[in-house]
Amino acid sequence: MAAAPEWATKEPCLMGIDEAGRGPVLGPMVYGCMYCARSYRDILATLEFADTVGDPEKYRIKLTEKFPGIKFVVAKKADSLYPVVSGASIVAKVTRDRALRNWVFDETALNMHMNTGSGYPGDPGTKQWLEDHKHPVFGFPTLVRFSWGTCTPFFKDAVEVTWESDELDEDATGNGSAKRQVKLSSLGFTGFKRSLRR
Repeated sequence: MAAAPEWATKEPCLMGIDEAGRGPVLGPMVYGCMYCARSYRDILATLEFADTVGDPEKYRIKLTEKFPGIKFVVAKKADSLYPVVSGASIVAKVTRDRALRNWVFDETALNMHMNTGSGYPGDPGTKQWLEDHKHPVFGFPTLVRFSWGTCTPFFKDAVEVTWESDELDEDATGNGSAKRQVKLSSLGFTGFKRSLRR
């Protein structure tokens, strides 16, 4: 992250904040911001904004408590109402698009591809990509937000994996402590049916 330019340290600034990628099941959610000198207010015809999902007033109060002395305006669809938030929206979308375009899989399967469609759950191309890249034990590649309910139908026939943790279960009954049992479902994987004990 680059240091703020000198002008930004000498006069009040306006800042817009928005996100990209909340809806898609593939790829990261990215927050972006745009800021400019307050003297540009007439050009932008705006104030400091943040876009929101949910109750805007609740978020405004939370931000004001964390950053007293800063005036916040939180609004739904702020990116279509305030130019400084529109700029933040563009920053977030471009950053997310670049992250997807340059995605390097942690996984090493030879048949992985990036023909993902739009990344949205209803897109047939995205559904096909999810189908092509699911694994009955390991779930999806890290590109996927596999804890989302969108992914649950893909694992109706998946294997449930249970293993012993290195940690002791202090609540164990019987002869002292026992090794704790951990399931992938407790780590965000859902919908597993069969059990594979290790």
